[in-house]
Amino acid sequence: MFESYYHVDLVICIDKALDLSKLNKLKDYIGHIPDELEEEFIIHDKPIKTLRIKLIEFGGETSVCESSFFDYSEKREEFNKYLASITFANRSDVCNHGMEAMLRAIKSQWTEVPRHKRHIIMMFSSSHTVNFGDELVSHPYESRQIPKDYCEFLSRWEGLYDGEGSYAPEAGRLALFVPSESDWLRFESLNRTIIYCGGEENMECGENYLLSLITGDFR
Repeated sequence: MFESYYHVDLVICIDKALDLSKLNKLKDYIGHIPDELEEEFIIHDKPIKTLRIKLIEFGGETSVCESSFFDYSEKREEFNKYLASITFANRSDVCNHGMEAMLRAIKSQWTEVPRHKRHIIMMFSSSHTVNFGDELVSHPYESRQIPKDYCEFLSRWEGLYDGEGSYAPEAGRLALFVPSESDWLRFESLNRTIIYCGGEENMECGENYLLSLITGDFR
């Protein structure tokens, strides 16, 4: 018997502004992530007791859409149907909503067990995000939610900001699959973060290393 079982929440942010073939490839890749996570946790002698997955879609002219958490053991089919329903969106020249998607992920209603948990965010984007101030101006409805600068965002990631749901910094992991030479690279300094440049075209690069970091001690 294992000494401990983990409660894992995974929030996946998907940029819909890809060409159709790349979006379908990304959705196929995401569909395999839950099973690969469960296998990797067992390899580390940390089997998962509950795995919940939430999808946040952004990009194009439409606003950000988010699902509720799917309990993967009970609602695998519902998760797969929701993932399959995500469709291509034309890229917007105004704002790609990536920062809003990230903030919504942090504000999710995460598992609140005292120990043995992971709060994981995966961001898949082919777009350059924008400066905090620019996105704030373009989203008046969300203006109270979007940080005014990087320092404020950092305080949210480290759990120093009130009213951010049940996110636990010590359990947090962030994986970014983003373009090289993009504004996303500013997040390199965040704790418990790994970045793969090249966006969706490089999403399989170093996958085993990524899974090992998520399941094991983050170094």
